Amino acid sequence: MRQPKAIDLFSGCGGLTLGLTQAGFRVVGAVENDSLAVETYKANHKRVVIWERDIRKLTAAEVMSRLKIELDLLAGCPPCQGFSTMTTLNVRIGQDEQNDLVFEFLRFVRVLRPFALRFRSSRR
Repeated sequence: MRQPKAIDLFSGCGGLTLGLTQAGFRVVGAVENDSLAVETYKANHKRVVIWERDIRKLTAAEVMSRLKIELDLLAGCPPCQGFSTMTTLNVRIGQDEQNDLVFEFLRFVRVLRPFALRFRSSRR
C-alpha cells in the first residue's frame, strides 16, 4: 500500500508533521519563516525538504518542481494571533497583517490541488 504524501505549511518546529507521520503520512515538504523553528524542525525531521522563507515569496510551482510528487494532503497552521481573544484583552485592536496568511494557504491549495481536495470536488 502506498504511503500518502503531505506538505506542511507554516510548519513551526514540526508538531503537525509529527502527528501526520504518526497517522501514516510521509511528510515530504515544509515551509517555515522563523529560523529557530526551522533549526528545530530540521533536527527532528531530517528527511523533509524545508523552505525557510516567507510563504508570500514562495510559489507552489517551485515547491512541486523540487518535490516531483502527487500530493495527497496539504496541511498547515497559519498564525492565529490576530484572531485570538487575547488580542482584545491586550488592547491590540486593528488588523494584524498575519491574518492574511490564511490566503497564502488557499493560493497553494489552488495550485497544488491535493488529492483530498480533488476527491472531494469530484464527488459533487
